[in-house]
Amino acid sequence: MLSHLALIVQSLAKIATVGYNEDDVYMHTAPLGHLRGLSSALTMLMVRGCHVLMPKFEAKLALEAIEEYRVTSLITVPTIMSDIISLIRFQDEICMKRVTHG
Repeated sequence: MLSHLALIVQSLAKIATVGYNEDDVYMHTAPLGHLRGLSSALTMLMVRGCHVLMPKFEAKLALEAIEEYRVTSLITVPTIMSDIISLIRFQDEICMKRVTHG
């Protein structure tokens, strides 16, 4: 079981190491019930960033949302990264500040 303090410390560590700030538009690809998803949501709340939530990850819809909402950051796992890369190859460009992978 994780304490509230542990979640706050995890989020503060993300702010310090990754450099998230109020200009970030973060696409949540990890479930909010998972530590990665929850700490990312808390991190964006702490820095007053913007959240883009998807009910279920689908690469095509994610790329459309990245463009529409000008997403600057997201976290991926190997399957999500593979799906995104397979679609990006057919696009002119995609612009984001950071993609974290775990």
